[in-house]
Amino acid sequence: MLSFGGLVDTDLCATPGLDAKLRARMVPGPGGKPPPEDA
Repeated sequence: MLSFGGLVDTDLCATPGLDAKLRARMVPGPGGKPPPEDA
């Protein structure tokens, strides 16, 4: 993983907004099921 000054060390993007969206797509939702990509 890339790290931008230690601000973000678990995602590929240092932008909070995109970071949240990427995390929602990458990290499985409840029950280990991925969240709907249409959301």
